[in-house]
Amino acid sequence: MIINTVNKNNLNTLLKKATEFLDITQYQYEEAEKHYQAVGKFLGHCPKISEYSPEVFPQGSFRLGTVVRPLLEGEEYDIDLVCQLDATHHEFTQKSLKKIIGDRLKEPRYNNQLQPESRRCWRLNYAEGTRFHLDVLPAIPDNESRQILSIRNDSQYYDTAISITDNLNSNYNSYTNDWPKSNPRGYNEWFKNQMKVVLNESLRTFANAKGVQVDDVPFYRVKTPLQRTIQILKRHRDLLFKNDEDKPISIIITTLSAKAYQNEANIYDALMSILNNMNLFITDDGYGNDVVENPVDNRENFADKWVQYPKRKENFYIWLERARMDFETILDKTDLKDLRESLNNSLGESITNKVLNENNQLIPLNENLSLAIRNSQAIDFSPNEEFIQEQYAMNLKYDLKLGCRVTQKGFRDKLLKELYILKRNHSLKFYIDYLNIPGTYSVKWKVRNCGTKAKYNGVRGQILDDNGTQSRTEESSFYGKHYVECYIVKDNVCVAMDRIDVPISGILN
Repeated sequence: MIINTVNKNNLNTLLKKATEFLDITQYQYEEAEKHYQAVGKFLGHCPKISEYSPEVFPQGSFRLGTVVRPLLEGEEYDIDLVCQLDATHHEFTQKSLKKIIGDRLKEPRYNNQLQPESRRCWRLNYAEGTRFHLDVLPAIPDNESRQILSIRNDSQYYDTAISITDNLNSNYNSYTNDWPKSNPRGYNEWFKNQMKVVLNESLRTFANAKGVQVDDVPFYRVKTPLQRTIQILKRHRDLLFKNDEDKPISIIITTLSAKAYQNEANIYDALMSILNNMNLFITDDGYGNDVVENPVDNRENFADKWVQYPKRKENFYIWLERARMDFETILDKTDLKDLRESLNNSLGESITNKVLNENNQLIPLNENLSLAIRNSQAIDFSPNEEFIQEQYAMNLKYDLKLGCRVTQKGFRDKLLKELYILKRNHSLKFYIDYLNIPGTYSVKWKVRNCGTKAKYNGVRGQILDDNGTQSRTEESSFYGKHYVECYIVKDNVCVAMDRIDVPISGILN
């Protein structure tokens, strides 16, 4: 396929702008940094804690530069911190370590902000203006892991391994080396190494523009295509699964993305390369269980809960297929309506509106589909596709709402909208669920199959008359993000229309 370079450059600009809207602001970064440094100083001034040389540092998406704005307005950002004491497992149990940190935070300085104890952390809420809270995770060095990994030479990041607290752990109140383990500093260094080429170039460019030394540039002031891609993928996940507790977890998306990244300089190239290759880094434990190995401690499997919660594994692969579908044909869009709808599905309506409103001069697309230039290089181009705007005058003054029921032999019907993705070999019945038009009218349908498989299976897209039932039955045959449109024509004018997207996976049954 020949890529339209102008469209790709414009799309890269749109995706870059989208991640800026997804990110927290520079002010919020600086406020968060100021507050967690203040927490560190406050803990360090406590005589019971100061003898252990406490150190507070960020971990997770805030440190990696992959923070994603909450889906709902008014929700707060999580900023994860580690409070590490230079102590041993002989000096503290998990419970006593967590208590000494909690007791200090319960003093007047932070008592009003401190929330009830959570499983692993202590949470401090901040004012609405900053819209974030700090989760403080107590920790001590994990010297046993450091020694084991050093001897086995399994990781170059062994010397930053830590032991953390978890009040559901069976050893929570015991003096033992067997604590939950982590290594956020090691993971951060590994992550930076995965994008080292592009990151170093970005830091040099920023430093030259500001007239400062590279070492003086804060990490959060530059963003690589890897970081931006992860933000996009996490937002896509949040939109698809919303409140589903079995949605793919961020550490798996981040780890597989970083492993698949090849230092592409373009966001869209990085996005598609990562989506096409990230599953190749899921291995097997020899018993048929999937493994997403922690790159800084190969004893840990980030996907270990998939055995206990198989829905999490299923949802990961559903999300991966949906993400591939939603992004792979975006370069083929030749009218603004389709581009807006595609971005809405992937990034959310509020982000899409901001991006397109700011960049509408960059998009060489037409508001009116009848004027759109057919993109003969599109991966699912059909010279026989028909468009309702070219056959009838348009005056969409009535309301039409489509429904779709999915049937598989031996299973009860489901509404298509209840499914994240549709498996193959299912029967689909599309029907008019609501229509408020008076008098006589005619009904027409269009079935469009999209994606790379469409060319091999025959691209559809002609406008067809209704069979008199105000419904249409189809089969889910092959992979792709297809769609069905329905049109109501009265007095030779199209007066109502609706569309249902039909994302079909490559999975049978």
